[in-house]
Amino acid sequence: MSVSIFNRSTSLLTTLGLLSALTACTSNELDDSKNTNGQSAVGTPVAEAGSGGSFTADQPIRLNGDGSYDPDGDELTYQWSFSRVPANSGLMEESGVFSQNNSTETQTVFFADTSGTYIVDLIVTDSTGLESTPDSVVVLVEEGQLPIAEAGIDVDLEEGQTTTLDASQSADPLGRTLTYAWDVVSKPALSSLTGVDAPTAQTSPFTPDVAGRYLVSLIVNNGVSDSLPDTVTVDVFSADPLPPVADAGGDLLQEFDCSAIQLNGSNSMDPNGDPLEYLWAIQSKPTTSTAANSSFSDTTAASPTFYADVAGDYVFSLSVYDGSAWSIPDLVTVTAAERVANALPTVEAGAAIAVDAGNAECELSGYSYNCGDCSNMTVQLGSDAGVSDADGDPLTYSWYVMSGDATLSDETDLNTEVVLSGATTTEPNVCETTTYELELVAQDCPGGAAADSLTITVNCCGIEIQ
Repeated sequence: MSVSIFNRSTSLLTTLGLLSALTACTSNELDDSKNTNGQSAVGTPVAEAGSGGSFTADQPIRLNGDGSYDPDGDELTYQWSFSRVPANSGLMEESGVFSQNNSTETQTVFFADTSGTYIVDLIVTDSTGLESTPDSVVVLVEEGQLPIAEAGIDVDLEEGQTTTLDASQSADPLGRTLTYAWDVVSKPALSSLTGVDAPTAQTSPFTPDVAGRYLVSLIVNNGVSDSLPDTVTVDVFSADPLPPVADAGGDLLQEFDCSAIQLNGSNSMDPNGDPLEYLWAIQSKPTTSTAANSSFSDTTAASPTFYADVAGDYVFSLSVYDGSAWSIPDLVTVTAAERVANALPTVEAGAAIAVDAGNAECELSGYSYNCGDCSNMTVQLGSDAGVSDADGDPLTYSWYVMSGDATLSDETDLNTEVVLSGATTTEPNVCETTTYELELVAQDCPGGAAADSLTITVNCCGIEIQ
């Protein structure tokens, strides 16, 4: 009996021990589940800031946190903030950057204030006050549509007059507020002017200090990007004799080789209003170019064309003369690229030619005849040749002797002569023909070539000599 009671007691103690251990384990697990704030981590929300991407600075950047969730289904509040902005951005310190923030709206929008990399963090908080860990999204911003600077129309002044520079026609594609920056980028050699009166104003007085040409540039900024510069020319005229000013025009960077490139020196001026004479010249050209001053349509024209024969950089100078003094030369650079499309020349070498060379003397030798050659014949080539190029390219010509004993006087001239030799026959009272074949090749500036051939037959008759 005592053994039975002991066994029953042991079983009870064992059961109580297991319950005690289980209670302790559960208690420890509950203790471990508390976060550093003493709050239960059960049901902690999870932030999902969405996907980033590439944007331009002139478009709204939309962020979407609707992938965030709370395991308990509690309503969430979304808090957006920057953890990184570009070095020249001021968004980190600004408030109200995000269209929706610290609200239950899952989406928000912001505008970048400069190009670069932005990192945005999202923290969500449930209705019990539990916060998620931050989730980050990377946004890459590039410059978008630039503002447009408009410096106004060119101005002519008499010495001592003042004009007003007006940038009011400048604009931003999205209507953003503009700031202005005026700068004097070119002025007469005797001028000591350092800038305009109000360099950051939309309109500014401008008073030149000496006669001559002034070039004033304007750049506007929309808070994100600078515009391309626009310029206004201010020409100041004087009664005192002054040298003229040459203006060869802006550099040309998108021209093509094997093309007539239009130059423009018509903006040259004389402070005394004297008529001008013009003189263009080549200062430098690609190493393989054979261009010369003769490649200008007219070196004395205000706006001639120039034929660029190969791709590369050409530098031209323009000087102008007012009847008493020459200007300082102005330089313009023309960059010619290889032409994309080219039509091949069309070549017709001319109609077949037949000539009579007369007689060849034949002498009996045993049972056969030995006959000499008829006289050499000179034939004109190219008189009825037809050669053209759809692109209007200048062409070079080459004649080639494909068969027969023939000598060309100038194989590079479309209209040339060929001397035909060796026409003969085999016996007296027999006329035979000797055929010569020549080929005409025409090559255009980009290197496209086409060819055509013609045949010349020479008739030679034998006569017997004793």
